Amino acid sequence: MKQQPIIERIHTLSLGARIVWVFVFTAIFSIFIFGAGFKIATQNYNKQVLPNVVSDYGRMLLLELGEPAQLDNAKKIAKRTGIKIVIEQNATMLSTDAKSYNHKVFEGNNFFEFEKQGLLYQLSFWHGQAMLRVVKPNEKITFVASFRYAPVKISLILLSFILSMVLVIFIAHLLVRYLIAPIRDIEQGIAEFSKGNLHFRIEKKRNDDLGNLTEHINQMAGQLNSILEAKRQLLLAISHELRTPMTRMKIALDLPFNDKNKSRFNDSLGQMEKLLSELLESEKLSSDHQLLDYQKVSINEIITGLLEQEYPEDTQIVTQLTPDNTEAQVDTMRIRLLLRNILGNAIKYGLDNPIKIITHIVEDKVNITIEDKGKGIASDSLSQVFEPFYREDQARQRQTGGTGLGLYLVKLIVDAHKGTITIYSEKAKGTKVSIMLLKTPLGVDPLPDE
Repeated sequence: MKQQPIIERIHTLSLGARIVWVFVFTAIFSIFIFGAGFKIATQNYNKQVLPNVVSDYGRMLLLELGEPAQLDNAKKIAKRTGIKIVIEQNATMLSTDAKSYNHKVFEGNNFFEFEKQGLLYQLSFWHGQAMLRVVKPNEKITFVASFRYAPVKISLILLSFILSMVLVIFIAHLLVRYLIAPIRDIEQGIAEFSKGNLHFRIEKKRNDDLGNLTEHINQMAGQLNSILEAKRQLLLAISHELRTPMTRMKIALDLPFNDKNKSRFNDSLGQMEKLLSELLESEKLSSDHQLLDYQKVSINEIITGLLEQEYPEDTQIVTQLTPDNTEAQVDTMRIRLLLRNILGNAIKYGLDNPIKIITHIVEDKVNITIEDKGKGIASDSLSQVFEPFYREDQARQRQTGGTGLGLYLVKLIVDAHKGTITIYSEKAKGTKVSIMLLKTPLGVDPLPDE
């Protein structure tokens, strides 16, 4: 059976386990780096400081041993300090504990050697013992300090260390599981969202970063649900809007083909064509990749040109255009469509009262205001007028032949130009539409003057 590579096996571990292992390896490498640094520091300490410390302490012990060294004095020192002492005088060896001394330690290069005040010091570490031999002309004196533990003690210390490490890793694992617990809830929530259950909400259990992520994912699910619901409503509205002219066309086909029925048939076709054109235009503008044909033109010239071409005999439209420079970078055809839709509504519901078109400059923006003194819009409907297929009065609006996409398309055009649109209206007093367009839209390179 082929074994998995180490990297693949690591990836099969849970996130919590991987984090714990990161902690473990970090601790191991930290100990290694600390040990290496300590060794380097110790070597430097051995070369510079240790000789002075050892020679000073050794000189004190030598004075206490006497000249020549006496075994009785050595036993007193051994009893008081626990240091074992070996005295070599000619062929005689005196020791407080002969078993503790191994002369082979000082053979070869197993010791650190230095001279102080005419004495030769040899320092070695062997099997948990520190040995200092002082070489004098007539004798050698060795001090042995043991740091060895009994085997049982070593086993207990090692077992305690292992148990402590296991306990630390276990606690770290519990802490990591607690810290990443919201991720499991998020995973469950995403699984529900993938099934189409966008009404599901992930429980927010904490106010940390993962808690904030949970809240953002819930908000995203809510927004997606709203978008899908809006698309569903739009599809239903389109189906409903197309059904009406199609029904009229079927009826007209069943009736004698006279001028009246022909006119009804053409009206229904025109309504369907207008609806499809506005739907296509709105879809283009609502796309993230909408393309606008920016041109540097005067807003005043667009307004006057539109009025001359499409409303030449309409004396109810009054203009009040600023003499200031109203040049701006806009898509001319879409601004004409915007003005045509707003003027169309003003004429349709203006009750033959004067309609006023006003332009003025506000800093780096061009403001267009279109006012009428007509039927107006109820205050509770103002927040919905930009929704597709919305009609304040369904029955009355159908009689006028509107598609309910006019103001929705206007809003899309304004948004595509990075502008703003505001509607002020009062029932039976009229409506004012205020449009603010930047002379140079945000994110668009300025065009040179023509």
